[in-house]
Amino acid sequence: MKHPPCLNLVGVVPLTACALMLTLCSSCCSPLPIAPTVCLDGESTAALIELAVGETVRIELPGNSGTGFEWSILKYDSVVSITSAPAVAQEPGRAGGPTTWMFVMQGVRPGPGRVEFGYARPWETDQAPAKKQVVPVRVDAGR
Repeated sequence: MKHPPCLNLVGVVPLTACALMLTLCSSCCSPLPIAPTVCLDGESTAALIELAVGETVRIELPGNSGTGFEWSILKYDSVVSITSAPAVAQEPGRAGGPTTWMFVMQGVRPGPGRVEFGYARPWETDQAPAKKQVVPVRVDAGR
């Protein structure tokens, strides 16, 4: 898999807190899978992400929660599945501070494809996203 290393934010949550959450709501909660992480800048076309069928990668995009803008999935090709994960404040306790939006992508079937993210205010449905991040992907049958 070719992608830059990044801080694995899932490992930051204390294990006891995770155990408590899973105990309290094991039927309604599932933790993020621990997966390699790709940090994107939200400004340019990303480098190719290569996955095997069944392989998972977490994608992180930076933003600022105080502006009302948030990252969302605009479209993606059927070679992958992709879901949103909770956004994480980089400076907890600071309202409107830097935030990281996270997405989990998994290879579904072999072939080339792309994922497109948009940075927009959810209520401004008549306007184009302020930013777009395009991520080319290639899924292989296996490694």
